[in-house]
Amino acid sequence: MNLLKHAWKSAFTFSDQELKNFFFIVVFSGFILSFRRWGTDSFDSSAGLINFIVFSLIFLIIYSLFIAAQKFLAGYLGYDCKYSLWHFGPAIGIFLTFVSYGWIPFLYLGSIDLKENMRLRLGTYRPYVHIKDLMWVGIAGPLMLLLLLIIILQPLYFLTQSTLVLDFIMSISWILIFTSLPLPKTNGINVLLYSRKVWSFYFFFSLLTFFLVRSMNIYAYVIVAVIALLLVWVVKKFITDKYL
Repeated sequence: MNLLKHAWKSAFTFSDQELKNFFFIVVFSGFILSFRRWGTDSFDSSAGLINFIVFSLIFLIIYSLFIAAQKFLAGYLGYDCKYSLWHFGPAIGIFLTFVSYGWIPFLYLGSIDLKENMRLRLGTYRPYVHIKDLMWVGIAGPLMLLLLLIIILQPLYFLTQSTLVLDFIMSISWILIFTSLPLPKTNGINVLLYSRKVWSFYFFFSLLTFFLVRSMNIYAYVIVAVIALLLVWVVKKFITDKYL
């Protein structure tokens, strides 16, 4: 019960520095994702500003769920978790986005850091941070986005054909790709530190999802849904076997 209470509290608790980092990455990512909406043949400031605000809000919702899922699982495993940025990351992202003329909206989003909570991990075998736990926490964020994708967004898009919903879906696909890259201070490196095989599956599944969601047909949806639900079952089984 203490772990569950700590997990829920952790999911929605941010330090002042985390909030600054998060606000910065929301603004940065809103600009990156809306880069090509500022006009291609001619610059349109009003359209660009509207799209910047829309994509910033989209990213805020998506990435809040991503980080909350990671913080929740970290708390449940007995860790304190904080969101951090590599100070060179956003600059690299903007540079590569400009170089690609916005075709590759490079989102360098940072990662989470774990610190053992000795009060909660008292009696645990090797109570300090396990690289394996860092890997599971890393996977929790992408799984949350996949569930959002298959349970809400894709069915909603099939029903409404809404361009706003499509923007949510496309944004998730970009986030999945870039958070899986094994770069300094990224989610991908946290997974790779534990297992190259797990990271390879994570990366190629993110890549598969990236292309499948763009086909926007029911068969692609079923494939993504089946694999995502299988991954959720694997994570649930790990937590149940280890902690319950």
